[in-house]
Amino acid sequence: MTQSDLRPAKMADGGRVAYEVTGAGGSPVVLLHGGTGTRRDWDAVARALSERHVVVAVDMIGFGDSDRPPGRYTPGRLADSVICVMDELEIDSAHLVGHSVGGRVAVEVARRHPGRTDRLVLVAPMGFGRLTAPGFMLGLIHWAAHRLTLRPLPYPDLELVIDDADLRRSVGITADTRVLWGARDAFLPSRYAGRVTSAIPGATSHIFDGAGHAPHREIPEQLAEDLIEFLSGREIPSVSARRP
Repeated sequence: MTQSDLRPAKMADGGRVAYEVTGAGGSPVVLLHGGTGTRRDWDAVARALSERHVVVAVDMIGFGDSDRPPGRYTPGRLADSVICVMDELEIDSAHLVGHSVGGRVAVEVARRHPGRTDRLVLVAPMGFGRLTAPGFMLGLIHWAAHRLTLRPLPYPDLELVIDDADLRRSVGITADTRVLWGARDAFLPSRYAGRVTSAIPGATSHIFDGAGHAPHREIPEQLAEDLIEFLSGREIPSVSARRP
């Protein structure tokens, strides 16, 4: 696959899922955006990965250029939209990389479809702890700004448990997992990385000093470097943020 164009896949209910493919070879990598983002958030990282992998950046159902059909937007429904794209491209299994809400969806894909998940990378995944007070307020301001300007929200109404006690006890997946977080995350504090690695046997983490909630946008070169090493199959240790 050498395409770099936007294409749709159709779900069983008729909803169209937009995705973009780059790269000409290597094992496939599926990139999943956060709750206020789209596939374009991954552009810089996708360019770096595409030198070694086929990269599939997905607008999950309800986001970006994908359809927004009515109904509940649960992790399971969003996971179905990811599998729909993999089926369309005849990808039997792929590395999954997800940010925030996309991280929670990547977990759901790995739980429901273990045979289709190679390595798993979770970037500040949602589901392992409550939003900080500043993060909660920023979310409310973002919501209110869109309402006041009568602009459509960039994301659907999600049915998602932000702090899932069952998930924190055990994620229930066996895929090799890397957890990436920004030390300056104002929404989900980086200490939650320890909760994720505790819930996934063998998982390792990297806390980036110079990043907040979206290291794939803030420090894409550094994040891509970590991804490339991990997805190559090498075992790499956990890295904590340096203390002043």
